[in-house]
Parts: sequence; C-alpha cells; structure tokens
Amino acid sequence: DLKFISTIIHEYAHYLQFSKISNMKQYHKLTQKFGYNNNPFEVEAREFEKKYLTSCMDYIEKNYE
Repeated sequence: DLKFISTIIHEYAHYLQFSKISNMKQYHKLTQKFGYNNNPFEVEAREFEKKYLTSCMDYIEKNYE
C-alpha cells in the first residue's frame, strides 16, 4: 500500500533526525513556534518521503511481487 510505505519512509526520516538531537524538546519547541505542519522536522520528513517513495516502491515491485 502506497500510504503505508510513505508513512514508513516519513517515520524513518524522523528516526534519522532524532538520532542527531539529544531529546525531543527541540522538536516540541519548533512545533509550538511554527505549528505541526511547518515544523522544520516535519517539512524535512515530508521532503524525504517524496524523494524516496518512488525508488522504494520500484524496489519492492521488482523484488517482492
């Protein structure tokens, strides 16, 4: 399912982001300042999702169908 794969990629982006910061306080401060949709972590995760979705789906189709 496209939405499922998209969500996995998005959450993986967060995993990579959050491994670079010491705790979630920075994320929450940015959410308060910019709102959830404009939080730079969310913007970056959506961009990461768009960047890798097609290649990920292509890989899955070639190797698992």
